[in-house]
Amino acid sequence: QRLGQISYFLRDTKISPFLSFPTQTFENPIMEAKKPTQMTGEKRPNQKSQDDDENYSSTNSLLGELHALRVKRMKTKKEPTKPEQNKVIDLNSCNQSLSKDKTKKSPTKQSNTIISISSDGTHDSDEENKIQSVDSNTTTTTSGDKLCSSKDPVPKVEEEKKKKGNDEPKLHLRNYLFYTNKLSHYPDDAVRPHMVTFDQLMRSDLSRDELKKPRDLSAIVLSTFVWDPELLKGLVKDGVQVNLIRDYELSEKPPKVVDGLGGAPNFRVIHPYKQGNISWGKFHSKLMLIKFKDFLRVVVSSANLRPVDWELLGQVLWFQDFPINSENKLTSDFHKQLKLYMENIIPRSHTLTTALKGINIDDYDYSEAKVDLVGSVQGRFNGSKLKYFGIKRMEDILNKVPKFEQEGSEEDTKKKYLLSYQTSSLGNVNTKWLDEFYNAAAAFKTKSEKKTLKLGGKSNHDDKFRVIFPTKAAVDNSLLGAEGGGCLFIRDDFPRKMLHKMEGPHDNPGINSHINHSKCMIFAREDDEITDDTVIYLGSHNFTAAAWGRYEKNGQQIYMSNYELGVIIKPQKDSKAIKEEIIKNLNFDFPPAKYTDGDIPWDINKHLPPA
Repeated sequence: QRLGQISYFLRDTKISPFLSFPTQTFENPIMEAKKPTQMTGEKRPNQKSQDDDENYSSTNSLLGELHALRVKRMKTKKEPTKPEQNKVIDLNSCNQSLSKDKTKKSPTKQSNTIISISSDGTHDSDEENKIQSVDSNTTTTTSGDKLCSSKDPVPKVEEEKKKKGNDEPKLHLRNYLFYTNKLSHYPDDAVRPHMVTFDQLMRSDLSRDELKKPRDLSAIVLSTFVWDPELLKGLVKDGVQVNLIRDYELSEKPPKVVDGLGGAPNFRVIHPYKQGNISWGKFHSKLMLIKFKDFLRVVVSSANLRPVDWELLGQVLWFQDFPINSENKLTSDFHKQLKLYMENIIPRSHTLTTALKGINIDDYDYSEAKVDLVGSVQGRFNGSKLKYFGIKRMEDILNKVPKFEQEGSEEDTKKKYLLSYQTSSLGNVNTKWLDEFYNAAAAFKTKSEKKTLKLGGKSNHDDKFRVIFPTKAAVDNSLLGAEGGGCLFIRDDFPRKMLHKMEGPHDNPGINSHINHSKCMIFAREDDEITDDTVIYLGSHNFTAAAWGRYEKNGQQIYMSNYELGVIIKPQKDSKAIKEEIIKNLNFDFPPAKYTDGDIPWDINKHLPPA
């Protein structure tokens, strides 16, 4: 419990993950837990200027205690026989390496290595000050791929015996469109087939057998806002080519690409392109490209690359496996969007081929993609580039949805639609932005239907939006208590009448005590009936203009300060069943209950306990 409390409290600390600690901290795992006595570099978020969801506070004593507790936990776990210690890779030197303009050449690859990582936290730095640009020749079209058909049943869990010599059942999860992370405190009877761990994603068959079968990936690209080396050390040790794309601060100017971090020749860190005039913008997307022998697994989630995100915080994720493009099929919309997004992430000094070691996006067939990608890229976009990212990208996806006849009465077509958004951060929004966001989500509706919905102009947003955000009581009564609220942020001026409770799910009591870091949107009828035209989003976008973008110049230009990535499950014939299954498996109650008179939202500036 203490480990969890500290992990929550420190999960997004804005300090280096490679802080040095006294040697005895690591040699004595049974270190007595004690309350922090000194805050180091404490920085409370500025409500008037911050428009992002990650907020921080940190203490050296808590970090030391956290590491000691983790060491103790690791020593109590059953481990396989250790490999021969041919070489020790020390990632403690990463902080110094990332701070230099030049790095040493990578040492030759050695097969048996042990990773030594001694701390927890984050490191943020900066890059060049060039203006973001998008290839004007790039075009986008919405894929017509079917989500599911009336002949396809709602995915069910199947179990079969593994091959001879291995009797553990294997779960077939690939048919699911939606997943949540399996938290470490879940009892066995609360675990469902759609719950996966970080380690499962690293195995081609999604096996939960961590000891018997080695991970079989060869290369991986991971993007994150904050990261903890502890989560990645196993991949580096196994010889996997790791390409880490991470956020950094403008005040620092690290090399654009760093190879051989901490002496690991297969560990590359990429610092994404940033604009120098957007000092508050964050690289916040959570993407994984995992290369296996016969396919590429694409994962989009809300989770940072830290054990606490995957083991203690509620997250949402989507993934799909894409085969090698052996038949040279034509480029799909998913392929175009993935490539466009990645091209806008990497530093201008590199191409995708030179930046991503071991993975070529063009080698795979994405024609069967079941979702549409929606990314946000830092910068201003207009003209033909206006629809590439953010809120305009969502509108463009939904505006191209083919019209289809739905079941139901004529009265059903006249029902209003509610936009429900579960988020961990609520930033600077106004009436104009709320109207624009609602209109984008309703872009698939006909002109007459939009007239019925009374879109545009000054409207009553309380009747159209349900923003799902935890109350102070919910955080206080969660598994980790108030210390776990460090990832939640709300502005004082956010409209309180739209707030709804983030609770549950009450139909599975074994998992309803956590705090959610997930981000999920559901655009559905006011009676909460899920239909073929229900829209679902999940990913890294919080409910902020920084994440989704804000229109400028009378809608002729869009401005975004953050990098984000998510997926949209759009309206489609015979998609009702799969959407019902997705919403049923959410890690919070839907539909949500409205705040009552006595409820107040959790506020990190007011409710986070002092150190």
